[in-house]
Amino acid sequence: MKTKILILLIMMVPFLAPAQNASLQKDTLSVSQHLSQVTIYPNPATNYFIIQNTYSDSLIMTIFNNMGQKIDSKTIFKKWNSYSIEFLPSGLYIVRFTLKKKSKSMKLIKIK
Repeated sequence: MKTKILILLIMMVPFLAPAQNASLQKDTLSVSQHLSQVTIYPNPATNYFIIQNTYSDSLIMTIFNNMGQKIDSKTIFKKWNSYSIEFLPSGLYIVRFTLKKKSKSMKLIKIK
């Protein structure tokens, strides 16, 4: 009976391994790879934009105007966030995301 159980467990290992490997691959992505998966939309935007963060840790989002002046900074904790830009005049903005001393910048166009 023990031999049958052992054979059954050995046969199941190949089916369990891909799920475990996928989890390990997700955990071993570099900071740059996580930042490359951060997206914002719609762009151009009118009243708000959505931030999609596939990384589970928090990111720091900083918004700059076209003169390089810091407009706002916020910590992003969730995978999906909306950010209101109703208070901003129309124009070009830079949205920078920072994670563990690395950053990614994106252009955002605000229209009325």
